[in-house]
Amino acid sequence: MSHSRYALYYTCPPGALADRAAAWLGWDVARGMRVAHPALPDLPMPIADVTETPGKYGFHGTLKPPFRLAEGVTLNAFQNALAEFASRTPAFAVAQMEGAELGSFLALRPSSPCQPLSDFAAACVTEFDRFRAPLNDAELARRRAR
Repeated sequence: MSHSRYALYYTCPPGALADRAAAWLGWDVARGMRVAHPALPDLPMPIADVTETPGKYGFHGTLKPPFRLAEGVTLNAFQNALAEFASRTPAFAVAQMEGAELGSFLALRPSSPCQPLSDFAAACVTEFDRFRAPLNDAELARRRAR
């Protein structure tokens, strides 16, 4: 049985936002390495403590949460379907973003509804669900415990 899991994430292109997010979290997802946090002495606790959990993942947007490949599905087939999907998916812009609480995390979200983004997110979930193995007993137990 494979323990590999796959997911679809958005990461922003190189630039000021990516650099600031990497510094805040202490992890540069594009370069796969730790980066120095900014000096923020007025926080009630060290920034490394505040960002410990999200820093493990880096700055990203989840499009299809992690999953195991279904029986008989190859990584190559998944990658080919992803490339085909990307080739036929038009680019779109999100007008304005804002910080918002998402559970125990701070998230960057559209400040007003963005139908192209909603459509894209739904397509990512439905298009790639055929590659996802059903949850096994251990995965179901972890999910139910939350």
